[in-house]
Amino acid sequence: MKLLHQVIADVVEHDSFNRFHRLRLRAPEIASKALPGQFICVYIDDELGKRFIMPRPFSISDADKEEIEIVFAVVGSGTAWMAKLRVGDTLRILGPLGKPFTWLDGCDVALLVGGGIGFAPLPFLAKVLKAKGVDVVAIFGAKSASEMPFKTAHEHVLRISGVGLSVREVARWGVPSAIALEQNYEGTFHGSVVDLVLHWLETNQNRKVAIYACGPREMLKRLQGIMSERSIAGQFSVEERMACGVGLCLGCACKVIEDGMERYKMVCVDGPVFDPHKLIL
Repeated sequence: MKLLHQVIADVVEHDSFNRFHRLRLRAPEIASKALPGQFICVYIDDELGKRFIMPRPFSISDADKEEIEIVFAVVGSGTAWMAKLRVGDTLRILGPLGKPFTWLDGCDVALLVGGGIGFAPLPFLAKVLKAKGVDVVAIFGAKSASEMPFKTAHEHVLRISGVGLSVREVARWGVPSAIALEQNYEGTFHGSVVDLVLHWLETNQNRKVAIYACGPREMLKRLQGIMSERSIAGQFSVEERMACGVGLCLGCACKVIEDGMERYKMVCVDGPVFDPHKLIL
């Protein structure tokens, strides 16, 4: 049985950019066991607790032996409360939860693809794969510069014509990256993140690529079609509304094909990482 920890975590860093926030939490019991693709549940414990019985799930975007990091957007009262947390405050969290990403043997490069806040679990994966000696590149996208949940850098830019900006959260691990924006913005690829993935694939046809992706359902659906056509292996981290986070409420079901039949799986315990060739999106 997987061991979970419910702990009181200390806020050790908090910064914000655009409408997004990054919290770094000291939680050694969880941090020392966390793997890329897993998540934590955060409990809203102030006066709002009377209204929010269930916790909120957040992907782990980085972890070491002592601390974990999460990135989130303010979308409601619960995350608005989290956005007011300061260094030295505490919050109750549960984790690590869910099934993690795994490296797929037989591939020679990992292409990480994130759309919007779906970028959140991928910096941790980039860090771990890079440390294992895997060749890693990353492509992240958003609708506009104001909707980017990441910071930009000028180092480790993926070699694509017209692209001059990278994503700081993976550049710090030496991973080259590029940014796709639907709004024209200097230093980025003008188009969707999937358009940029197609461009990269066309110029890297000799590579045996594994695609690791997280983002909006329509993005994943387009990627799924491309991967099916080109016989590309990979893993998707699926975003779904959750309540309990541990498989009891059955509120985060998704459909998969298993043994030739449609079946329901719980994103919180059977995922959030799934084989994209088995998902029904």
